[in-house]
Amino acid sequence: MSGRRATLGARVALGAYEAVAGAAVAVARVALLGGAGEAERAERLGEAVPACAPGALLLHAVSAGEVVAASALASELERAAPGLRIVLTTGTREGRAVAERVRNGWGAIAAVSYLPWDRPGALRAWLSRLAPAAVVTVEAELWPGLFLGARSLGIPVAVASGRLRPGEARRYALARPVFRPVVDAVSWIGARTEEDRERFLAIGADPSIVEVTGDLKLDALAQKAELPNSWEAELSSGPPLLVGVSTHAPEEEVLLAAVAALRHRGIEARLALAPRRVSRGADLERLARAAGLASRRLSDPPGPEPVLVVDSFGLLDALLPLAAVAFLGGTLAPVGGHSPVGAAEAGVPLLAGPSLDGVREVANSLRAAGALVEVGRSDAVSEVRVALELLLSDEAGRRRRGEAGRLSLAALRGGAARTAGKVLGLLAPR
Repeated sequence: MSGRRATLGARVALGAYEAVAGAAVAVARVALLGGAGEAERAERLGEAVPACAPGALLLHAVSAGEVVAASALASELERAAPGLRIVLTTGTREGRAVAERVRNGWGAIAAVSYLPWDRPGALRAWLSRLAPAAVVTVEAELWPGLFLGARSLGIPVAVASGRLRPGEARRYALARPVFRPVVDAVSWIGARTEEDRERFLAIGADPSIVEVTGDLKLDALAQKAELPNSWEAELSSGPPLLVGVSTHAPEEEVLLAAVAALRHRGIEARLALAPRRVSRGADLERLARAAGLASRRLSDPPGPEPVLVVDSFGLLDALLPLAAVAFLGGTLAPVGGHSPVGAAEAGVPLLAGPSLDGVREVANSLRAAGALVEVGRSDAVSEVRVALELLLSDEAGRRRRGEAGRLSLAALRGGAARTAGKVLGLLAPR
């Protein structure tokens, strides 16, 4: 009887989810009318199905960072199974921009699309028309409509480079009656770290299907990009450059205050702010003025201003090789950290705040190599200024730290090959 009650409770909860998801889509649909073209609306509503023959692999990565991770898996799958076709879906416009660049680099990617909003009925119908051989989501993407729709159609589901931050795991655990059927729909989970594996187990995943395979981002190749308007020549010959990578409020204020303090001490430094959301450019220009610093946008012609606001997405891989130091966003803000791999791969030492739960393994490796300096446990502005002053005064030491960090990544790589093998194993019976 208790089992029947649990099943009934799950059905009621999932029915409620269907109603809530439908209401959310109705609101979002109105919001999109003024901000999206017909093609985007059709994809998000599940009215358009990517042009690809049945039997392709559906690979989903919600935003830009996850698409970078997915690109590493796509590359390895193309190498291991040359005939495999991949449909790469995403959930944000930033992710879509990166996905289009990834598509140009790998022939296995047959189509790029937004994944439809997570309405269980609509997604099941969309999956039925697409008829993928398997569904693979990257990092923290647990969608009831997608997973249960795939399961109802007999399509295997896998989670690659699986990541759960502590807060996410707690929320999923609290909603376990709803999410247990969702987790049960997954055939295999490749967790990034042992901590991530334990969190998947805590929300109800079967221990037999969860294993540690590593972080796909470590195997991703840098995306080719060029800075616009001759900025590379300007930045190569000017004062040493600090790059704020995927920053959030109040991190930009801290970095601006630290750079202003350095300049008051006679130490020249230039700050490039690459916010997590490039739409915040105007806000960052106001913050720069408040800090007494002139600013210029990356889309403008080059100039001598000490603050550069990155207002175009996808240019970090071109900017980081020019940096003397980078700051890792989402680490003073309580986000858990964004990927440090791009900066480390470029041989650039990093400053980071204490919020590193989302990138703990890589951060620990970089810290042990001397390539990551933690700041902000008490007085963030003062600690950032002191760390910058130390690093900027010792070019040779800075280069040694950066090179040690780059080399430390090698021991953590290999997740793409391990994950590709497991994904292809799911396809083999089909």
